[in-house]
Amino acid sequence: MVEYVFENKRLQLKTPVVAVVCKKHLQEDVKALLSKEDEKVALKYCRAKEVKAGDFVAFDTPDHKVVVGVVDSPKGDFTLTGGKIYRLIKNEENVAVCLPKEFKKEAAYEIALGIELGSYSFDKYITKRESKDFPKLERVCFKAKGKVLSAKEYVPYAALNVGVRYARDLTNEPANNLTPVMMAEDIKRLS
Repeated sequence: MVEYVFENKRLQLKTPVVAVVCKKHLQEDVKALLSKEDEKVALKYCRAKEVKAGDFVAFDTPDHKVVVGVVDSPKGDFTLTGGKIYRLIKNEENVAVCLPKEFKKEAAYEIALGIELGSYSFDKYITKRESKDFPKLERVCFKAKGKVLSAKEYVPYAALNVGVRYARDLTNEPANNLTPVMMAEDIKRLS
């Protein structure tokens, strides 16, 4: 289970960083969110790849991994962005997700929801898995410039995640293991 921390605390030196930036303000956002050294490398990669909205640029520095995610608007739905971020960070233990000041604070909660939904896998019947097959992600810290984030405001998003995961489990369960009668009993249990 991944722990989500919604506090604007100082990051540890080697913590991988995900900077979610708006295409329109790419240079200013990167400058505001990353250190000087990381900023130079990130902008170089962004120019070389001619990034557009929906693109992610990932690179390693001597200290940590850096991911720059480019979105079209600071007011959009960031759930899909969170799913894309998960694929890039699932093998890190701790990650910081940073958002610039023009983003709504709900963007942090939507990204966390997207990370949770992106991490879903139905592996109930898989008997053998190697340790390398398991994601290593344990903690995601969210930082939003000029915004106060709280775990309390994430609660409705966490509830939505539980509901979606439950629905996915039901649809993935084989028919011989989840008969209509068993499904009705399980739904009654929820009421």
